[in-house]
Amino acid sequence: MRAISLFLLLVACGGRGVVTAPAPVNLVTVEVTPARSLVQAGKRGTMAVRVRIRTRQLPSAASPPVNLGLVIDTSGSMEGEAIADARAAARAVLDSMKDGDRLSLVVFHSTAEVLVPSTVLDARSRATIAERIRDMKAHGTTDLQAGLAHGVEEVARALKPDGINRIVLLSDGVPNDASAVVGSAQGAGQRGISITALGLGLEYDETLMTAIAQNAGGRFHFIRDSAQVASVMRDEVLQLRRVVARNAQLVLTPGPAVTLAAVLGQAPIQSGRVTQVPIGELAQGETRELFIELSLGSHVDGSSVELADALLVFEDAVAGGAPKERRAFAGVKATRDLSAVQQSADPEVVRGLERARASAATIWVIAEARAGRLAAARQRLDQAAREARTQARKLDDKELDRMADSLDELRPALPSLVAPPAPTAAAAPASRSPASFEDAEVVKQTHSDAIESLQSTD
Repeated sequence: MRAISLFLLLVACGGRGVVTAPAPVNLVTVEVTPARSLVQAGKRGTMAVRVRIRTRQLPSAASPPVNLGLVIDTSGSMEGEAIADARAAARAVLDSMKDGDRLSLVVFHSTAEVLVPSTVLDARSRATIAERIRDMKAHGTTDLQAGLAHGVEEVARALKPDGINRIVLLSDGVPNDASAVVGSAQGAGQRGISITALGLGLEYDETLMTAIAQNAGGRFHFIRDSAQVASVMRDEVLQLRRVVARNAQLVLTPGPAVTLAAVLGQAPIQSGRVTQVPIGELAQGETRELFIELSLGSHVDGSSVELADALLVFEDAVAGGAPKERRAFAGVKATRDLSAVQQSADPEVVRGLERARASAATIWVIAEARAGRLAAARQRLDQAAREARTQARKLDDKELDRMADSLDELRPALPSLVAPPAPTAAAAPASRSPASFEDAEVVKQTHSDAIESLQSTD
């Protein structure tokens, strides 16, 4: 692979404990900013930091080659408009890709089928692929597990070390068996294959689809209406053309007497004191923000507190070359002056932190309810709503107020996530009531808003 020269960056932020070495020509930059520049001496405590990853615009960059796999649910629940819209979406993807790119198509129903093995696009292959897309039909149950595994293998066998390797997964239902799904997503991420997971309608498992995306360094999106699938998939292809960094991983190492407590709303991989967060691909002009909560030991008055090192490792998608690194470090001072500690808060970081906490709590609550732990879900929801309202008043933040309202609206819908007991042989399955669909819509929309908040970019 070819390399371009990108300098090491340690970015300062307003003198709030961030060490820096400026590099004006960097394509990718990282900064770590503490929520406060001071901590109270002589006491254990907590601290949060924001990790901000930015990329520059490249006005005339060459597009990296694309190796894309479509994995589409064609189970019986997709019958009618949904399967017709899925065909249109697959065709829109085909039409959006360039000759020389690679495309594969896997469908899953009661089993998984490779309709199109990974194929180089040209005039002849496009005609063949279009025919296979027209053959897609809805029937059977939902073997998402096999579909994803086949999709990963098709992309992996044509892996482009100098290009973008991506799967777009579309499903509208709950898998027959999900025991190996997250492991398959993790394996894809480790092979440099990111996954965009699209949840269609109101029946899919939002917790599972989010886990698939996060563990493969990808993104999740909720699609309410199948008519929107084509535009979303087409946008994914356009986004691939803007990728400047791929296979990105953020590695976090806490300082002495510091413990990393959480990476809000993410699926980190823990190895001793080191935490790794899959980032996946970064597009030009993009900003990603992650919020990390730390537990601190006691420090003496006037001492420097080394909070954390952040290392971003990625591959240059434009010029190739060996993996690149960006490092940033954050530290603060300890003081006995409690008033000074309180006044040292960075309002921008605190506002983002509180929104991330509310979003992460929302996702956790839905996952707990879906797992059958309804009492724990309700307790955490009530706590999160109270905290969001308190912080909304302190920070005069209308978005936090809206998040608190969403949590309140979610509460009565939580029981709908708990799986009902299996019907006996003599009893007919209970039909869904209209209220069930209303609850499902509340759950899906609230979950989607929380995910989008955590995934939001500038």
